[in-house]
Amino acid sequence: MWRWAERKAEPAMPPAGACGPLWVTDPEMWPPEARRTIRAIDVARVRPDPADLAARVAAAEKDRRELRTQAGIAEQPAPIEVFVRGTFAGGRASLAARRNAAGDWLVESLEEDLQGMQAPFGRKLTKQWVAIGGDAAARLDRLLADPCLYAEPTYLASKVPVVGGGDEECLDGGDTVVVINHAGRTRKAFQACAARGKTGELVSVLYEALP
Repeated sequence: MWRWAERKAEPAMPPAGACGPLWVTDPEMWPPEARRTIRAIDVARVRPDPADLAARVAAAEKDRRELRTQAGIAEQPAPIEVFVRGTFAGGRASLAARRNAAGDWLVESLEEDLQGMQAPFGRKLTKQWVAIGGDAAARLDRLLADPCLYAEPTYLASKVPVVGGGDEECLDGGDTVVVINHAGRTRKAFQACAARGKTGELVSVLYEALP
C-alpha cells in the first residue's frame, strides 16, 4: 500500500514543444533514405476515444490472465504491464516488470505464437524471466520519471492527424497496450501499429532485455 508520505512527486507536465516530435511510424524501423518521408503526428489534433481505450485495456488484461493461467503462473499486479497483439500473423505477448529483492527490474515475458500455415493453427507458449540491471535499469527509471512519457496521447489509432494537415495511416507492427502503475500514478495507453515515442522506448527496453 502506498502511504502519502512515501509517494514520489509526479513529474511536472513539460512545456509545449519540449518533447520533440511523435512520428506516424518508428523511424528506426526504416532505412535512412526512407526516414525523411515519415511525418510527425499533430498531437494537438489527436482525438481520444475513452470507450475504445477502456475496451482494449480490458481485453489485454483478460488475455494476460489467460496466458498466465496457461503458463501456470499466479496472477500478480506489476508496476509496468505491456500487451502486444499481432496484426497479421496473430499471436499475442504479455510483458510485466517489477522490482526484485535486489532492487533490479525483473521482466516476465509470455508469448503465444501461432504455429502452422493452415487451420487449425497450433499455439506455442514461451515463458521467459530476466533481470534488468545497470544501464538498462537506469534507462527504464529515467523513462518512468520523464514528463514526456505522460504527456503523450493515451490513444493513437492507426490513422492519425499529421503536421501540415490531413491524416496518415500506419500499417506496421502489432497493437500495443501499456499500463503503468508507478510512484502513485496510473497511465493506460493504446497505440495501433508498433509503439512510438517514449512509450515505444519503454517497450523497447523490456524487449531488448530478453535473450
